[in-house]
Amino acid sequence: MGHPFSVDPAKMRDLARHLRSHASTISVKQPIAKVSRDLARQNMQESNLAVKVEESLKALDSVIKYHVRRLNEHGDAIDTSANAYEQSDGAWANGFK
Repeated sequence: MGHPFSVDPAKMRDLARHLRSHASTISVKQPIAKVSRDLARQNMQESNLAVKVEESLKALDSVIKYHVRRLNEHGDAIDTSANAYEQSDGAWANGFK
């Protein structure tokens, strides 16, 4: 077993890819029921229920977008950290040449 503070850039990049993969999977789930919600709104023009359902689904769309953005941001941060570690480690190793 390695040191508890060992850094493995390859594993970090795998994690970043994994997060982005999840973000991509989640992002295709929105807009939620777009066609159905539009049709319901058109066919139920005087319905408060249709308005509330549409507003709720739009709110859920924004929640999904938020989480997709956060997963991608975390993936980017992990990649940046892995690159920074490799660069500093490489610079340190070059100091011995």
